[in-house]
Amino acid sequence: MEETKTKTFDELSTSIDETLNKYKTKSKLQEFCFCLNGNEIDVINLTIKYNLKISNEYLLLNTYSFFKEHPLYPDLNTFIMSEPSHYGHVIYRFNINNIFVSIYKNPKTNYEKNFTSTQINKYDNSKKYVVLDIETTGLDPLRDDIIQICIYERNHNKYVRYLPLTKKNTNTARHVNHILDSTLQDKNHLTQNEVNEIIRKFDIQNKIVMIWTGKNLFDRLFLEIYFREHNLTGLEFFNFFNAKQLLDEIKNEISVKDLTKDHIANVYAISTQNAHDALEDCKIEDKIIEQLLNKNFQPLYDDKIKEVVSQIKDFLIHREYVNIPMLADNSNSENIMKRAFKTLQLQELYASTINAFKSKYGVVFYDYDDSDIRKKGKEWLDIHHIDEDKTENIGVKTKNAIGSNDDKSILKLKKYNERSRLVYVNKIEHFLIHLLLDLQKPELPSGGTHLIYGTIVQMVIGNFKKTDYRYDIQQRLNDFFDHFTFKEITRLYSQVLFIKGIKTTDCLPLWKLDSFDYDKTKLENLINEIDDNIKELSKLSK
Repeated sequence: MEETKTKTFDELSTSIDETLNKYKTKSKLQEFCFCLNGNEIDVINLTIKYNLKISNEYLLLNTYSFFKEHPLYPDLNTFIMSEPSHYGHVIYRFNINNIFVSIYKNPKTNYEKNFTSTQINKYDNSKKYVVLDIETTGLDPLRDDIIQICIYERNHNKYVRYLPLTKKNTNTARHVNHILDSTLQDKNHLTQNEVNEIIRKFDIQNKIVMIWTGKNLFDRLFLEIYFREHNLTGLEFFNFFNAKQLLDEIKNEISVKDLTKDHIANVYAISTQNAHDALEDCKIEDKIIEQLLNKNFQPLYDDKIKEVVSQIKDFLIHREYVNIPMLADNSNSENIMKRAFKTLQLQELYASTINAFKSKYGVVFYDYDDSDIRKKGKEWLDIHHIDEDKTENIGVKTKNAIGSNDDKSILKLKKYNERSRLVYVNKIEHFLIHLLLDLQKPELPSGGTHLIYGTIVQMVIGNFKKTDYRYDIQQRLNDFFDHFTFKEITRLYSQVLFIKGIKTTDCLPLWKLDSFDYDKTKLENLINEIDDNIKELSKLSK
């Protein structure tokens, strides 16, 4: 088979025309294949120019062997051979009068040369903006319809329009956007006059058009294809800016890791009750954009976390929890009652702390026993098992079970490893959580508390090379000590050692300091500080 690679759509089209003219009198399959690194716009142009039809049987027709067996099959000479899938490294295959054409979706393709609109990569503060959102029947701009479009400006200047179903007979994304087929009946497509009025009404050419989308610029791509399909002009006046880039610029400065629109709205206390209607989405996005442009992001979760931290400090530091005997003689009914009451308070505090961190970081996307679990180590985040108050060392048990292919233990632990029973926490927050667990059940081992405290100590006394990821964390360590200083953390850790009767030297192996270079003087001073804290606590308890 002769294969010709073309660099532009015009070159591809010229090659196809020349070949069609050369072999137009021949009915048998020609051994020609033309290839182009292109995109969805090229597919649309090819579809329109050669009147390509998408056969309902395309999934059965995506191999050359079919045509070799049926070279004269009458109605299938001009059609798309493979389903135009959405995004990724997609290959579109066509048969144009028995000439093969392939369009490869190359990630290095310069998409801009085929778009009439403009993509802005940096926000211009001197310009005003409008927010645009669309609702579609799915994710594929070649096979799905735009069924609602909205443009919104904060002064309540708005445009909302439903569009008819054309490519599909029903709204296959109804479960997302809740748009009924009946709503779309008797609707008409955009006209050129309507487009012109939108541009005039919103002064589009002098504003930035904000869209909240992935790197594939979903909304822009759908609109580009829609305008070409309906022979509309005017998109050349649209200067699109992906509002998610405002988050990308600050994601290393904040601790919130779930950057989905709904979660960002949640941490800003913006209601998403009516989300996934184009107009409501525009309003939500506008409020988020306003917060981000005003730099209201440090920290996004501040009020919720401050309240919880204040409760922990009040309970564990100011009231000197150590004064309530944890390992009291069971014959002393007063101490038993005091301990029961304090344990109940700790359980309530543990629950509220978990909820605060869920709100801060958002959902964990994978079950803990899933091979795709994301540990986020470089961000100094851990995944905490919420049910550690019921059974200990779930993470260690799970890893050991997976390592030894112990299916029985994996199944037994499964309910604890579900993503709904996990929460992201940074190292200091993880330490606080385990501290609460330790004080609820002081008779149990506290390995987790020692290990996590050790990772904090590593950052305080370690000498890391710039190539070590821990070096970057160490440079912004004070950000993690914003609510709890290292001195306060050490004071709390000292309480654990005192209550459980553990010597500081016995904990050193759990701090795992032998894998890197560290400041020996700082370590010696820290051990002395802990010992002094324990002596002070011993005096207070008498």
